[in-house]
Amino acid sequence: MHTQALLSALRARTFCEQVLTPRLWTRAQELGVAVCPGSPGDDPVELLERGEFRRMRRGERWGPVWSTLWFRLQRDRQVLASGPSWLRFSSGTEALLWVPGEAGFEPWQGFDDNHREALLPEGGGFTEAGELLIEASCNRPLGATTFFFDEAETRARWAEPLPGRFELAELAQRDGDVFELQTVLLLVADLVEELGDESLRGKALGRALERCYARAERGEHREACAELRAELENGAVPSAGRSFAVGHAHLDTAWLWSTVETRRKALRTFSSALALLEAQPAFRFLCTQPQQYAWVAEDSPQLFERMRAAVSEGRWEPLGATWIEPDANLPSGEALCRQFELGIAAMRGWFGELGEQRLLYLPDTFGFCATLPQLIALAGLDTFVTNKLWWSEQTTFPHVTFLWRGLDGTEVLSHLTPGQDYNATQRPQELRRGERVLARSDSAGVKTWLQPYGFGDGGGGPTEEQVLRGTLSADAEGLPRVAPEGARAFCEALHVEVEALSAAGSVLPVHDGELYLELHRGTWTSQAELKSRNAAAERRLTRAEARSAAEPFDAARAAAFERCWRDLLLNQFHDILPGSGTRAVTVEALEVYDRIDAELEELALLAPEAPLENCVVPAAAGSGWVLQNAQLRAEFDGRGLLVSLRAGADGSLGPELIAADEPACVLQLHVDRPRRWEAWDLDEESLGQFERLDGTPEEVQVEGAALVVCHRLSAGSLIELRYTLGESGRRLDVGFACDWREERRWLRLMVPTAVRSRTWTAAIPFGHIERPTTRNDAGERARFEVPIQRWMDLSEPGRGLALLNSAKYGAAVEGSTLALSLLRGPRFPDEFADRCVDAPHCFRLALVPHGGDWRADGLLDEVADFEGALEGSGVLAGLTWTGACRPQLSGLRWSADGTHRLARVFESHGGAGELTLSWCEAPSAVLAIGLAGQADAQATPVTSGSATRLALRPFQVVTLRVEHGA
Repeated sequence: MHTQALLSALRARTFCEQVLTPRLWTRAQELGVAVCPGSPGDDPVELLERGEFRRMRRGERWGPVWSTLWFRLQRDRQVLASGPSWLRFSSGTEALLWVPGEAGFEPWQGFDDNHREALLPEGGGFTEAGELLIEASCNRPLGATTFFFDEAETRARWAEPLPGRFELAELAQRDGDVFELQTVLLLVADLVEELGDESLRGKALGRALERCYARAERGEHREACAELRAELENGAVPSAGRSFAVGHAHLDTAWLWSTVETRRKALRTFSSALALLEAQPAFRFLCTQPQQYAWVAEDSPQLFERMRAAVSEGRWEPLGATWIEPDANLPSGEALCRQFELGIAAMRGWFGELGEQRLLYLPDTFGFCATLPQLIALAGLDTFVTNKLWWSEQTTFPHVTFLWRGLDGTEVLSHLTPGQDYNATQRPQELRRGERVLARSDSAGVKTWLQPYGFGDGGGGPTEEQVLRGTLSADAEGLPRVAPEGARAFCEALHVEVEALSAAGSVLPVHDGELYLELHRGTWTSQAELKSRNAAAERRLTRAEARSAAEPFDAARAAAFERCWRDLLLNQFHDILPGSGTRAVTVEALEVYDRIDAELEELALLAPEAPLENCVVPAAAGSGWVLQNAQLRAEFDGRGLLVSLRAGADGSLGPELIAADEPACVLQLHVDRPRRWEAWDLDEESLGQFERLDGTPEEVQVEGAALVVCHRLSAGSLIELRYTLGESGRRLDVGFACDWREERRWLRLMVPTAVRSRTWTAAIPFGHIERPTTRNDAGERARFEVPIQRWMDLSEPGRGLALLNSAKYGAAVEGSTLALSLLRGPRFPDEFADRCVDAPHCFRLALVPHGGDWRADGLLDEVADFEGALEGSGVLAGLTWTGACRPQLSGLRWSADGTHRLARVFESHGGAGELTLSWCEAPSAVLAIGLAGQADAQATPVTSGSATRLALRPFQVVTLRVEHGA
């Protein structure tokens, strides 16, 4: 049975549809339309000069997807006599209105399904010939892809050859009183439905709706609106929270479209935001990613200058502390530092003091490593905001505002937006949901919260209705107080409230460790080639910089390094490196890695990957083989399966590390059909749906000094495992090559061990964390797959086994079994993901036996040898340390201007101690700085002659500014 509140809301919506909407647009004048095909980057002036336009009629279809069509709109008579003129336009796709300016045409406003009208500039924006130009791209806000939540008609249309559809092109005037009344009426209707039948406030609002209908029917729009507003704006209750509303347009730097299209989306989105800023004085706009600013500066300097002007007015908020919104588990620690360094420097360079950063805003990133709080603090930021944790499937994150404590103990004030949507629309349902979530959270009574609103993911941004809803909700009973003051004001208010509550004895909850998203676990494995190329590029760039640092400064070389880093950081966007983009995104990203390699090769700085040490030849043993040297013995059965692994030689072999009843290095092929987000997700059900490749392989043979085992899978994939052991090595290397052709399958490497432990350890950026080997509660059970970096280890007193990898990121330990995810084969959004490569997937693994204490047993030395340690030869003579610390060098380079060098070190064992850096040339000064170039008060280097001493706390990251000369 329908509630009275619902019936009242339905009546209001019907009234708007039947009475107000027909009155909204007046004096409409249809425009003549002609079109010509184009491509990204066209010059509008040249298009008009060529004159290759043909007539187009309303209803005509066009395409195919991703094609470009230019619309020339022409008025046939004088523009409307007086008052503002609006252009109403729809090509059935995304589009951008260009108007003539001082330096040619410039973007004025974007069009899409949510933005179908543009208020024209004074004079109408027409050329002298009475023309307007619109650049249309045959795609939707979310690309040309459809989803399970799309209507059947939409899915069918976008599967057709010509999905574009010219629907409307006219000039009109808008009745402002009708527009405001309709917006207020619909908001009140939403609030009535949300409050329900039991609410006295809802009943009063319902009666106000009934009173307004007769007035509105008579055309008394302004009077009807005033009465509704008076009833609505009667004051929020004293206990109401305060929602800081800020316009935003989450624009994925690439996802279901390539960066070529993102550049055009940025022009549409940012021009629309500027148009709204001019029309709505209360509007504030948050825009975060410096990469997108850089593209706009290149593609439309005029638009960029308008953005700069809006920043100077304090209404456009350039709060983007990282170059893009990156994945926060897959990049190296050094790459995460560069995200902050380049992002902060870019904003500061464009906007001066107004570009100074305070907030790290990552609404859509798929979980966050425990290193991030320290990096946030080192970047000079004091606030972290996200939203994606609300997507977790198994448990609900308990906090809204909390202190996030990182790996090294650094705490940062953090906020999980309680509206649970970074693409909100400012409707009462969203505002009240945010208030409810805040009320039931464990956040020490904090009532300040952030609500980003505006259409997003594919850009677009806020609408005028959304801005007005926020204004109407500023002080309304039944809603939180809405303050349209923006993100900077939110940060300030949040810190003030937290400090006041703290002074009164309220203590914020603390979350210690990673922020794990119970979803999208497949992104640590999807698109393996991207991940391999990324890891290689990270290594090559840092090593090239270190070699260059030993030579005199070269400005051209420094510029090349910055280009390479910008490209690499772009590829670490949270829908590129995780493998959740389309085929076009993947191809474009691979071209970026090729470009980085080519640039380093041209600079003669592309060093080859380190070759393996001399290797022992496998010896026959019964029906199998043995690989053995003075430090390790590995036995294989006739199927080429590892059945025994021990440290030491025959006379003094250590304890067995492989389980007695199961061989190791077995490949396990799982069915992989996620419920919804295919490239993103791994479902727990897949753990029990697998076949083991432990039968007779296609081939087992000795090739030189390698034992080679080949498996052929049902879809034709050929997998080769190549086992080698250096003559003096202490690890068993496993080369992996696969011509992968499987669809919707998940390949894992299983290493059952004889080790019994309640915890296991894995590397993350700039450190490591421990995890339980058993999953006893919902939170632990949700972590059936977790992010790691270069190594994982399982140890008990007396014995331990580490598994090293060159570019794998998804792993688990199931009891005593190490499991490493190798490959997947999703079909969406890239139909050929992981199966459309020019060469086999190739990567390296290694097994390292040790005595049960990986720190004391030198595991990190073995990891450094496995992947090639960063060396500072020519600048650094060496690192030495005392205490329980184990420092590592993360980066060494010239500064961008060549005035000094920068060296970054981090403590990797989780212990305190003192580091001594010995320089090849005595520096004049060594200072500790943060990622924004400010002094780092947490580190105090002391330099004497050619040595710098530095006390380190566990997992501390320190950047040193090394100066030479007078």
